[in-house]
Amino acid sequence: MRRVLLAYFSRTGENYYYGGRTDLRAGNTEVLADKIADRIAATPTASRPPTPTRTTTTPP
Repeated sequence: MRRVLLAYFSRTGENYYYGGRTDLRAGNTEVLADKIADRIAATPTASRPPTPTRTTTTPP
């Protein structure tokens, strides 16, 4: 049997959404990776940063 690993990086938390900000439980890439994994029978695996990413955006 063929095994496929689908690796992805997705940012959860505060994200831009239609010109505003929203708090996402699952990032857009994670949602898409799960859909692809269902279609091709793959195992979705999230890549995590070594340190947490900022959850707020500060203007320069």
